[in-house]
Amino acid sequence: MSGFHQRFIGSTAFPKTLTDIDLGLCFRLSKEDVDALKSRYRDNALGPAVLLVFLRASGRHLENLTLIPALLLKYLSAELQLRQTSIASLKSLYKRPATLTAHRQWILENLANLAPATAQNLDELGNALKALATTAVSVEDLVKRAELWLLDNQLLIPHERILRSIAARAFEAETAAALEVVRVKVTEAHAHRALKAVFSGRKGRTGGTQLEWLKEPPGKHGLHSLREASKKIAFLKELGVHDWDLSAIGGERIRAYARAVVHRPPSATRLLAETTQMLEVCCFLRATLLEFTDNAFYTAGRHLNRLIGQGRGRVQSLRAQTAMEYAQQEQRVRAVIHSNDKTDRQKVETLKEMYPSEKAPPNLSGSALVRDHLAGERFAVASVLSAFEGIEIEGPDDDPALQLVQALRDIKAQNLNELPADFPLPTTDRVWHDLLKGDDRKRALGALQASTALAIHKGLRGGRLWVAHSWKHRNREDFLIPKDQWDRDRNKLTSAMNAFSDPKLYLKRTRHACEIGLRALSEALDAGRLEIHESQHISFPRLSPQDIDMQVERARDAIFKIIGPERFEKILIEVDAKTNFSEVILGRKAKSTRELIALYGAMLAMGTENDVAGVAAMIPRVELSHIAAAMRLLENPERVRAANDRVLVFQMEHAIAAHWGNGEKGSSDMMSMDASNRLFNARVDPRRRTFAVGIYTHVLDSYGVFYDQPIVLNTRQAAAAIHGAHWYNTKSPVDRKLQWLAVDTHGYTSIAMATAKLSGFDLCPQLRNMAERKLVLLHGMKVPENMERLKIQYISEKSIVQGWDEAMRVMASIHTGRVTPRELLERLGSHAAGSPMFKSLENLGRLLRTVFLCDYFSNESFRREIHTSLNRGESVHQLQRAIYFGRISPSRGRREDEMVAISGCHALLTNVVIAWNTHRMQQVVDRFAKEKHPIEDDWIAHMGPVHFSGINFRGTMDFAVEEYVDALLERASRRRVVGA
Repeated sequence: MSGFHQRFIGSTAFPKTLTDIDLGLCFRLSKEDVDALKSRYRDNALGPAVLLVFLRASGRHLENLTLIPALLLKYLSAELQLRQTSIASLKSLYKRPATLTAHRQWILENLANLAPATAQNLDELGNALKALATTAVSVEDLVKRAELWLLDNQLLIPHERILRSIAARAFEAETAAALEVVRVKVTEAHAHRALKAVFSGRKGRTGGTQLEWLKEPPGKHGLHSLREASKKIAFLKELGVHDWDLSAIGGERIRAYARAVVHRPPSATRLLAETTQMLEVCCFLRATLLEFTDNAFYTAGRHLNRLIGQGRGRVQSLRAQTAMEYAQQEQRVRAVIHSNDKTDRQKVETLKEMYPSEKAPPNLSGSALVRDHLAGERFAVASVLSAFEGIEIEGPDDDPALQLVQALRDIKAQNLNELPADFPLPTTDRVWHDLLKGDDRKRALGALQASTALAIHKGLRGGRLWVAHSWKHRNREDFLIPKDQWDRDRNKLTSAMNAFSDPKLYLKRTRHACEIGLRALSEALDAGRLEIHESQHISFPRLSPQDIDMQVERARDAIFKIIGPERFEKILIEVDAKTNFSEVILGRKAKSTRELIALYGAMLAMGTENDVAGVAAMIPRVELSHIAAAMRLLENPERVRAANDRVLVFQMEHAIAAHWGNGEKGSSDMMSMDASNRLFNARVDPRRRTFAVGIYTHVLDSYGVFYDQPIVLNTRQAAAAIHGAHWYNTKSPVDRKLQWLAVDTHGYTSIAMATAKLSGFDLCPQLRNMAERKLVLLHGMKVPENMERLKIQYISEKSIVQGWDEAMRVMASIHTGRVTPRELLERLGSHAAGSPMFKSLENLGRLLRTVFLCDYFSNESFRREIHTSLNRGESVHQLQRAIYFGRISPSRGRREDEMVAISGCHALLTNVVIAWNTHRMQQVVDRFAKEKHPIEDDWIAHMGPVHFSGINFRGTMDFAVEEYVDALLERASRRRVVGA
């Protein structure tokens, strides 16, 4: 059940108004219900019908009979074949409380399939909430989960006071359990020492406490930030934080406790109870150590990449200089050969002197020149290595990278500034041997440092090395299902994934799909729709633009002219009244207009280029401190994503949305947002030549944004693409799963292709590079005669079979939620090449790419559908740029939680505009249909809900909450607003 379907759960009264979508999703009567009500109550069935539909939608009995939406009364009267009645007649029907009680009892026993919760049921609920409390961040979260648990178990939801009491006990029990973990794993003595240390003052010009210093987010990606991160890691390790095993608390709860400390002044933290201080500060210190360890590795990797980039930039100039030297040398050789004053013997002796036999020719390859550059940047590489000095990097005992680290430590212990001549070369990569054996021993030491830094970087990225105190670089075995459990439950887990334990059965099916695709490709070549290019690749014609009737454009313009201009704040309130996304973010309905407007202001401060002060200036009667407090709620990604889901489902439930798509297809792409260079994760956008960060969005074929995440520019996006699609399929109902996802070249890798297929959907890349379009087949497969000129690569079935078991273990770990696809795929890049599991997924992905390419080349409609999906994503990006047209300020986005909140709020504001446009377009289309001027379905399919020219996103914003008090505020607060 989606969040939108759940929005009435726990209510005790109807909202003042209902939409057709609310009626269709939450308050329908089945034919069996109608027959039962009519046979039991005859002409008095309307009252019980109202009680029934409300009970099913909310899980509670209706308490207020004076507020029943007219739309619902009209629908129920029509279904029961009764004259449309009024609320007064319902009130008169239930003048006697006994009648109301009897009707409720009969409905419970015969139609609603709900039973009152007994004391035993409430005890079971308490035990369930104790388990759920490990991932909850507040009591409100547990109250909502309790309501869902009761409905799933077909139980009536009791009074909110009872649920809140049970949830509070469960939350307190989880807090007590977390505190016990701290007492056991940290010990009270170490915790008190840590508290004393973090509240102590700092020496130096800046002053302040150690806690304030630790709370400072990382600065821009410079060596100063790297050194600062190393200092913080060293400080935390002195306190022994790296030895604290708080995994029993859970990552989300640790982050929640850490966020509480971050958002609170140190003086306020000191006023807390001693046990609360101990729990929250210890979790904060642990989370800070893990976060800064990841930041140190990331910044060190960026410096390595910068040095490599500088080396590549010098390659061209060095090659040009070398070419000039060779030209000069050639002239000298010619002068010797053609000299008339030397004998032949003298010429030979002169040439021998110019080209001595013991001197090897220089290596002029690009990689060799880059390595030579790195060897010369000895002090810059040493600065990068200093980030790794205080961190215990672990891995297999025979790993060369760890041996190199130990060798460098021994050299440093001996205070040597050059590499000893007897250094054992077998521990290093062979490509470095020439530099390590050179006469310049200082340069040889630089080469050793560079090879060590690169080996560590590749080992951590590929998963061969790990660090215990890290979020992202933990031991890969911690991410996967334990080996003994996998050996025991292999068949059950693969069956749950609809996968094959036997790889040969899967390859048999894939081989058959390849053969069908090759036949379709051969037929397209025979028909002349395709041709083989002289480069031995398939060449296909460009897609021609579709002819769109001018009447479609005129109809679209007429629709949006009728909709007219609107202010952004009005759109926010109107969509919130229909979806209650503010209730999801707050965990309850707002208690006052001030709280609600502050939340809207926080969304604007996070999701647009305005900062807190700018938003406070735009909204009258709201204080800056209230907006800042509301912004902390938005750093809970689960709540923002649940709010997004509500708006998305509301948009998709409109009838016209079905003309755009049914939610089974989507696309994903990155949008760069300008940012300050002071953000440590900002990179230069190669197109606009400005610093920026990436926001990766997933867009459905019906235009809604169903997932968003911040990523780093200029990195492969395949992990983010698979992650978002997998999340959507995990949360969506069975009849609305994503079938395929269109991406560009950056969102594709062979391993991602295989992971997507094994996760239940197809990755459909629009490939740019011709080399990526090469067909790959299994050995023994026959190619049609007219395709023999193609450049085809063959792989062995053995390369897939050997690593299949480990690949299935990886996929089962994703399927069971032990690891996210993004976490795992970021470990399976080129740095992980060489393992049997990597080869299995890589070759399977290349084989699946062949199946896809056969369809892509031979089926023009399929190719056009992929282009259309990607173009819809681009149109959504245009709307997103209209909402966020500036740049991220240096004061925001420096913490990962802030970047996630910026991305989530931006997507939420985008979906609000798309949902509002869809709703208004539906109203106009329905009006035209009633006036006997219906708009053709084909016309609607070419109109998108991303129109924004009539929306005013800026200026003074006056939130007229009074118009929607009933839908947006708690019942106790509505009377105060109306009275005011």
